[in-house]
Amino acid sequence: METKDFMLGFAAGKAQGGGGGDEPTGTVTITTNSTHDVRQYAYASVNVPTQTLPSIVGEEF
Repeated sequence: METKDFMLGFAAGKAQGGGGGDEPTGTVTITTNSTHDVRQYAYASVNVPTQTLPSIVGEEF
């Protein structure tokens, strides 16, 4: 395959909406455990709070 044929095929594919696509941008903030679709974002800021168990003072184990 010649380079010009490849480039013509590539241009035709892009014109038909195939390949490439939009480059992800922005940041999504995630604060819950779950499955999240983050494909449209460039970054994911994850801050899921953890449960803190109460301390037991003065008891021996």
